[in-house]
Amino acid sequence: MELTVISYGSGEILKSLFTSVAMLMNKDSGDLIRPLMILSGSIGGVWIATKAMFSGDVQSLLSKYFLPLLLASGVLMVPTTSVTIEDIIQNRSYRVDNVPLLLAKVSELFNTIGYQLTKGVEKVMHTPNDPGYLETGMI
Repeated sequence: MELTVISYGSGEILKSLFTSVAMLMNKDSGDLIRPLMILSGSIGGVWIATKAMFSGDVQSLLSKYFLPLLLASGVLMVPTTSVTIEDIIQNRSYRVDNVPLLLAKVSELFNTIGYQLTKGVEKVMHTPNDPGYLETGMI
């Protein structure tokens, strides 16, 4: 699955941003994220075990702490996708692989909304060299 992010200039900066996130989140060479996930999972596990020992409600602890931990790491961070960055101003296209799916989907969603709004405004507004602008002026 390939997602598209549209840029009005600065496509190279977006490419660098997505590439750096992909490098950090890569399971083979992710030198930062994997130790942090292990550390936070260990601290969370000790916290869950301590709370489970002092309160008798193990079921709610599993649903409050353990399942969100699994969802956050397994569903949101592990799946990756490819992102194509289309720079409209420079008429260039960049491709970045192994971007986390959540980041790619949110980027594409907000980018698509902004792009469609921009297209709508450009369609309605006139530039000073348009024949319609020359006939009607600023109206």
